[in-house]
Amino acid sequence: MPAGEGQAPGQYLQVDFGTTISARHIVFDTGASTGDYPRGYTVQTSTNGTDWNTVLSDGQGTGQFTTIDLPGSAIQYVRITLTTADPNDWWSVADVRAYVTGNK
Repeated sequence: MPAGEGQAPGQYLQVDFGTTISARHIVFDTGASTGDYPRGYTVQTSTNGTDWNTVLSDGQGTGQFTTIDLPGSAIQYVRITLTTADPNDWWSVADVRAYVTGNK
C-alpha cells in the first residue's frame, strides 16, 4: 500500500498470521484516522500465499472498523484490495484483529 497517496483501485494490504488459524471475523481498524477507511474493497484468503479464495467481492467501508465475516475455514493470509478510487482520502490501518472459531 503506497504511503501518502489517496485511495486507488489495486492498492492492497496482505496480512500473514504466521500460522494457520480458523478465523470467523477479521477487523481492520483505522485507529485515530477514522475517515481513512476503505471505500470499496475485495477480500481474499489463502493457506499458502499463492492460491487465493475470494470471500467478499463487493465490500463497502463505512467507518473506523471494517469487519469481514469469514466461514471459519483454515487460513494463514488475508488480503484486502481497494476497488474504489478516492483521491481525497488516504487508507489507514492501525490494527488488524482476527477472531477465531471458539472465541466469543
